[in-house]
Order: sequence, then C-alpha cells, then structure tokens
Amino acid sequence: MAGTKTAPHATWADAKNFAIAIGRKVKQGTALARWVFVHPCSIIRANEYVRREVKQCPEGFDKCTKEGRDTFDTFPSQADVAKLSKFLGKDLETGCAYVRTVYQHHGQVVHVPAGWLHQVENLQDCVKIAWDRMVPERMAAYMATWQLVLASVIKSNAPDYMAATGVLWVAVQKL
Repeated sequence: MAGTKTAPHATWADAKNFAIAIGRKVKQGTALARWVFVHPCSIIRANEYVRREVKQCPEGFDKCTKEGRDTFDTFPSQADVAKLSKFLGKDLETGCAYVRTVYQHHGQVVHVPAGWLHQVENLQDCVKIAWDRMVPERMAAYMATWQLVLASVIKSNAPDYMAATGVLWVAVQKL
C-alpha cells in the first residue's frame, strides 16, 4: 500500500526482496519503494543519534520498534536521511557511505545484506516477495550480526526464530 513503512529492522541472514506493481499502471522509471539502509558497523552510532536527535524515541531503536513506533518517520525526506548520513560519515577504506538509499522499481530485486538496519517506504501500491538466504560459509557473520543487532541494539532475548541452532548443527555435520 502506498505510503506505508516498515519499522527499522535488521535480519541476520542475507535477504532478497522482489517488488511487483499492482493496481493502476506505473509509469516506466517510477519507483515503487524507497529503502534506507544503515551499515551494521554504524548501527550503534545511528542509535545514539536517534536517542539524541529524535524526540519521539529518546531510548533509540529499542523503544521505537518494540512499541510499534517508526523511528524513521522523522526522516521522511532525502534531506533528513542526508543528516543521518553526514553524522555517520563514510567508510575510510572504501569511501562508501554508512547510510544508503535505494529506490526499488517494478520487477526489481533488492539485496538486503545481513545485519543492515533498514526501513522500507512504499511509494506506490505494490506486492513484495521476500526471502532469506543462508550459506554455510557466512554462518559466522550471520551469528555475529544477530548478536550485534538483537543483543546490543534492540536488546532482545528473542527466541531462535531463524532456527540458527539447527542450521549450525547441519553445517557442522557437513564439515
């Protein structure tokens, strides 16, 4: 549904998201959704920024996501996203920004890297199909991401909803 947003969240596995326009015809080149990504190594600093700068979320992402409030509602424009990006800066080795914006178009697949905090705003009516992808070679990264994002930032003691224990057991058996 156009105008809807997800709360900021992160998954610990790599994910893919496929978008299909529905309803009225969408003009060629018109984006269906805007994605805002925050690099995993800057999530803690981004959380501090939210605590300090976003009055609706003085406790950071933890309180905003648990109570169903959408932290990034206060960053609806590119100018606001640019403020967060300026605060977080760029990776000194790669020169890549820690905050990235991606516009998703009809038929396009967006790759969601493990651990990247992200929020999606639907700009047009669309249907999305999402799936997680786990490969044994990246299990250590997935587990570290899960620990960082869920334990350090969201402060969750959530159950093993992605069945990491079972996946690790299968991976160890194949070694």
